[in-house]
Amino acid sequence: MKYRRTLIKVLIAVVVLIVAMTALYHYQRVQEIYQQNLSETTARAREHIAFTQSEYEHSFTAFRSTLELVAGGQVFQQFLRTSSTPEQQRLVKHWQVLLKSQPMFLSLSFVDIRGNYPVTTAANERALGDKPKISAALMKENILKYAESIDDGQIALWDNRFSISDTLQNHQKLKAKLIRPVSVNGQRVGYLVLSLNTVKISDRINTSSDPLIRSYVIDPQGYFVINRLPEALSHQVDSSNQLLKFAQFFPKSWQKMHQFEDGFVVENGTLNVFQTMYLSNQHRAYVVISLSESQLMSFAADEIYALNRETGFALFISLLVFVPTIFALMYYRRNSIDSHLARAALSGMSAVMILDRYCKTVLVNPEFSRLTGLSGPLVESKNVLKSLLGPSHIGLLKSMFSEVKQNHIWEDEVILYSGEREITTIMRVQSSFNSKGKLSYYIVSFVDISERKMLEEKLRILSEKDTMSDLWNRRKFELELRRCAMTSQLHHSSKPTCLALIDIDHFKRINDELGHDEGDRIISHISRVMASQVRYSDFLARIGGEEFAVIMPNTSISDANLALNRLREQVQNDDSTHVTVSIGFTQLTTDYTRSYKCADIALYESKTIGRNQVSVCLDCEEIA
Repeated sequence: MKYRRTLIKVLIAVVVLIVAMTALYHYQRVQEIYQQNLSETTARAREHIAFTQSEYEHSFTAFRSTLELVAGGQVFQQFLRTSSTPEQQRLVKHWQVLLKSQPMFLSLSFVDIRGNYPVTTAANERALGDKPKISAALMKENILKYAESIDDGQIALWDNRFSISDTLQNHQKLKAKLIRPVSVNGQRVGYLVLSLNTVKISDRINTSSDPLIRSYVIDPQGYFVINRLPEALSHQVDSSNQLLKFAQFFPKSWQKMHQFEDGFVVENGTLNVFQTMYLSNQHRAYVVISLSESQLMSFAADEIYALNRETGFALFISLLVFVPTIFALMYYRRNSIDSHLARAALSGMSAVMILDRYCKTVLVNPEFSRLTGLSGPLVESKNVLKSLLGPSHIGLLKSMFSEVKQNHIWEDEVILYSGEREITTIMRVQSSFNSKGKLSYYIVSFVDISERKMLEEKLRILSEKDTMSDLWNRRKFELELRRCAMTSQLHHSSKPTCLALIDIDHFKRINDELGHDEGDRIISHISRVMASQVRYSDFLARIGGEEFAVIMPNTSISDANLALNRLREQVQNDDSTHVTVSIGFTQLTTDYTRSYKCADIALYESKTIGRNQVSVCLDCEEIA
């Protein structure tokens, strides 16, 4: 009876111990999942913010280029020379076509130096009817005073203090305008004012496959602009509150945003990821992603659910078999080779080999033989690791066993060489000691990740390729453009690098008259024709619609002109498409944004002088 009571007490103690250990394990795993989810979510948020910032900068660059083209347009220049009513009406129609094709523009106006509006047009009739109010606001908000400080030939961004809507359900809107001085014969006569639809710009840029990841713009004073209030704050404020200030809710994050260009802060249970954005030298803003604790945990809901099931099942199995396990462990031969191999297999290792302390192979499991093709006499009592690790085995083995000696374990990604095959694996080496504390064996395991690595490489290529043309896409082009610009700065190559923009002439008419299927066929065929004409060292990409770009390293202006004319003629003489292309190119400098603008201006010149032409622009200021 006494023995039975003792046994019951021992069983109860063991049960309490198992439950406590399971609970501790569950708590630690939840914390690990939370931290891992926090790191992954932060990385995703940073990628989203980087994309958002890049799109904002690219959009404003495109807007400035558009305004520059409007200023140098023939219709506008003719109006400036005559100021006649027919030319004014012609200019309004011309601008209306531009605004209809550009949903990001609210209005386009020419303001004389006295603040009058000789010519103005808007995206809709309501905005056009507000012209007198706009003029009054223009004088009141000192746009003219700001415009007078702009140098000739420069385009400046003007933004007022945003206006607050009546309720939180509406947007806080940032009024942004691009202003360009206009001069005739060296005398300033007025300004071109382009009003931007900041809400549409934000909605277009702020796209994400995950609706919980959404970025917000904060102005230098700490107020939310353009977008709605983040979900992380929606339950903390009253709908009658008319001023949504980020700094009020997250003072710690706001302080860090002033100290660093980018980073993240966990404050009041909310993850704030931020990055500073410069729309111009004078205009700074912050792009922020705020995620509440509930949003963060929702990302890890599946892992938490799986952990709960795993913990419950593990607890059930532990309580079910702990008595036989205890007795089994008493007779388990820890130092036997078979037990080591079994333990390694139970730990989830695929291919396993046992080495003695001299690194000679003692035993391998069937999965190792299947993976490497080595078994039996080919591995027994031989140092197989040297042949499997290939030319890098000397340094790798030295560092590997040095770490195993110190930490008793080593793990890394290595490539195994088996005949002509290369196998990418996760290799793990663990030392095993006998009861006296002396080294007995090394347990080496391999997990084959070759297919995963191949899939990662395929996904990387797909993310950088345009499927229709089988050329590089715009994302890859922008990365290559920056790289080439940096290379030209670092190495000062004797031969320059040229940048060319190519546009298929009358492509919209092809789509309208022959259909989009024919348009897609022409893009695909023209892509193959151009790919056959460029050199192996050239970088050819489709950057949007019917527009292509070529980066030509180590190519002078004259050589680029010959090559691009040859490409143009090849497209023109192709009987299967009967289309032509217009080309503009320039020399790539370290200021790749300005170089792109020069190439775009040259392309516009080719379009203007009749299409099917190759034009060069060495400096943006050469073209009015």
